[in-house]
Amino acid sequence: ETEAGRPYFVMEYVKGEPITQYCDRNGLSTKKRLELFAQVCDGVQHAHQKAILHRDLKPTNLLVTDVSGTPQPKIIDFGLAKAMSAPLTDRSMFTEIGQLVGTPEYMSPEQADLTSADIDTRSDVYSLGVILYELLTGALPFSSDALRSAGYDALRKTIREVDPPTPSSRVSSQDAKLQEIATKRRVSPGELRRELKGDLDAIVMTALQKDRNRRYQTVNALAAD
Repeated sequence: ETEAGRPYFVMEYVKGEPITQYCDRNGLSTKKRLELFAQVCDGVQHAHQKAILHRDLKPTNLLVTDVSGTPQPKIIDFGLAKAMSAPLTDRSMFTEIGQLVGTPEYMSPEQADLTSADIDTRSDVYSLGVILYELLTGALPFSSDALRSAGYDALRKTIREVDPPTPSSRVSSQDAKLQEIATKRRVSPGELRRELKGDLDAIVMTALQKDRNRRYQTVNALAAD
């Protein structure tokens, strides 16, 4: 804290690239992508244990850097972070009702609900679900073009009410891009569909539940599955 009682973060300078770009550029398999994602989960869980919500988790805030030849993801940009502990919250951190907080493509349904300031760790779980979806399929649950071309109310309605296709269904619908997506994961299109169908579909869709009570209740629970 400063002498005035305001909290602040001291963060290292990270030279890396977004996790999605890193995985695609290096042709990481689904297994290797999951291993990197598990490391991200460890970092987010650590923040939660320190009573900090990130609230803007997305690939550009998850930079992968090489540490002694080993890829290591770093979580950056806590600019929208929210403190959960009462002393920190009461002093200096506020959530404004009536203002979207976060990035629409990765925003949880409760973040899109302008009538509620009740955001907890399960919001970050949802955002991690979106990131995992993108790592596995090369696509977002809801495309950026569709979300950002929609009106403000339609955007919020989509995030809050519309269920995205499962990851295996998403890759099957990619048509012309499917071969490229599979190649970046070092498998054939058929193998990619088989990898995603079943457990990975279920894990991702649980993380993306609209009702946060039906999501993984902690990041550790998501990582464990």
